[in-house]
Amino acid sequence: MQSRPCGAVLDAVILCTRWVQEMPAGTRLTEMQQIRLIVERTKIVNRRILYPFLALFLLIAARSHYFDNWDFPPVLILVLTVNSLVALASASMLYLAAVQAKRRILAPLQQRLDQLAQSARDAGPAKGKDSSDEGLRQVISDIDGVQQGAFVPFYQQPLVQATLVAALAFLQYWYLGQ
Repeated sequence: MQSRPCGAVLDAVILCTRWVQEMPAGTRLTEMQQIRLIVERTKIVNRRILYPFLALFLLIAARSHYFDNWDFPPVLILVLTVNSLVALASASMLYLAAVQAKRRILAPLQQRLDQLAQSARDAGPAKGKDSSDEGLRQVISDIDGVQQGAFVPFYQQPLVQATLVAALAFLQYWYLGQ
């Protein structure tokens, strides 16, 4: 029963990861539009990654000594651990794919900025700052500053926080059962 939600989540993450990897090359969107599209799609998939942890939490709560005198056989602990690791690996895959896509989008922009700076140095001291140079710097800064969807730092991902909460709940359950 537990492997189905985790398998569906893993499948969604793999599909989204491939989409993120291939999307920037296959579209004619601006760089910022590409980043916004990745943010919107990864927000949806990130929410799905939490579902196995909800099932894990309910399973641990249902086996509590407050409801019945059930125990945790080693096989059940192994299955729950493997499912948790699959969900963590899924979140990691999505995060890494999004970061690589951001780098791939930023690389040509940074190269263009470097070329503009080199041509400005070759032409001599400019009387005023080039507007395309400033516009390009602003776009790079805006893209680099995106902190939504899969672009939030890994330690701020909802899955990591949910994992810590689940681990603390399990430790508390284990400690109180002693």
